Amino acid sequence: MTTPTEKIAPRNYAWGVGGVADNLLTFGLAWTIFPIFNIGYGVDAFWLGVAIFLPRLIDVITDPIMGMISDRTRSRFGRRRPYIFLGTILMAVLFALLWLPPFEAVATGDVAAASVATAEASGGSGWSIPPLPTGDELALLVWVGVIYTLITLSYTVFSVPYIALGYEFTRNYDTMTRVMASRLYFTTLASFGVAGLYRLSVDEGLFGGDETLGMRYVGVGVAVLVVLTGIVPAIACREERQVERPKVKASMREIASVTLGNRSFLMVMAAMLIFVISLYTTGVMGTHINVFYVAQGDKEKGAEYVGWVGVIIALCTLVGMYPMTRISQMLSKRSVLLFAFGLIITGYASFWFTWNQDTPRLQYISAAIVGLGSSGIWLMLDSMIGDVTKDDEARNGVQREGLYGAAKSFMFKLAVAVTSISGAFTLSVSGFEEGVDPSEEVQLNLRFLYIIVQCTGTALAMVAIWFFPISRARAEENERLIDARKQRG
Repeated sequence: MTTPTEKIAPRNYAWGVGGVADNLLTFGLAWTIFPIFNIGYGVDAFWLGVAIFLPRLIDVITDPIMGMISDRTRSRFGRRRPYIFLGTILMAVLFALLWLPPFEAVATGDVAAASVATAEASGGSGWSIPPLPTGDELALLVWVGVIYTLITLSYTVFSVPYIALGYEFTRNYDTMTRVMASRLYFTTLASFGVAGLYRLSVDEGLFGGDETLGMRYVGVGVAVLVVLTGIVPAIACREERQVERPKVKASMREIASVTLGNRSFLMVMAAMLIFVISLYTTGVMGTHINVFYVAQGDKEKGAEYVGWVGVIIALCTLVGMYPMTRISQMLSKRSVLLFAFGLIITGYASFWFTWNQDTPRLQYISAAIVGLGSSGIWLMLDSMIGDVTKDDEARNGVQREGLYGAAKSFMFKLAVAVTSISGAFTLSVSGFEEGVDPSEEVQLNLRFLYIIVQCTGTALAMVAIWFFPISRARAEENERLIDARKQRG
């Protein structure tokens, strides 16, 4: 006999609206920064990856600190909402600023010539570190590194309290999934816009096909949407009273023991870490494949295909959330997650056949399968982390949603930081060079690496989640324990 599912309160949807800002910032950066600065400005992919990796590494360290600050904050506005409001404003302004570097695009012919010279110096085989950047290329890299660092720090101020706020809304096993779904609906809606950002920036009619010019205007538009949606949770959501106030002081060792000592949490994080690394490592290559292989060098046409792939993934993610939620109520979250991982493997493997120059839109079938799988993955992973926070509260009597939210953000950003290097490295290993039309061999390498990394990573994530121990029965027992403790005072 299962515990009745709670009614979803209006504040849950207000909280979900913040997911638009979250998605626009994270995926807006992830899917545009490489095409804009690598293809548009001509910055070397390897050094661009390094410039992004360093600020992400710094940002990883700040998440646990932000989690502790949020958990301990006492104000008449709550312990989460002030940071959500401040972080939203800062990250919106900085996102718009990123695309306004006071430097010209790099002469791609010179960059390509330098790459060829480096390859010849190394014997013409294998991969070697490109020459150190100079001039405007170096200036662009410094600009990206500095602004990106400030963006990621602002995102920490927003995202850690924001995620923690949602975990506080319920203790019910199935209602937790519905709460997380309220956010995922909005993040998926935002994906429709994110999918078309590069396509819009390279529009011939609006910006003459110059993505560096187009993104200056697109970036301002995105920043406005981030502000309008990111502040909604800060204004409309009330916070729950704590059962027990966390200790005033906690060492990093104690933080690690709480999170890394939690077997359930580690399983979810391992699955997320592996999946995100595979997703982000090759994500940027989808644009390169569509531009240079499917569209045979036509940037606007290739960007159109990429945009529609993103729209279809988002649409199928949106459609898939309701059945995934229902199935999880009949079976379990783990079963749904394993099924979703299987869909992801099927979808990405099928791209080998659907990336086709004669029928380029055939790839939309693969995108649809990936979208259905994505709905189950992001929904169940978030819901499982919510169950972990209640499992910890039932056993220890302390609400530490901020700490777990920070640990999740820490792991996610660590994965994304790794992909700054792994993505650039994989692109370079394929043989791709800025300013040089890729040969048939390079195009084959791009497609092969994209598929093998995605499918292998997803399969490993399936293994990581196989033995997740928090069942429906355990979650219901946790709910009873927490309710009993609240009644005692």
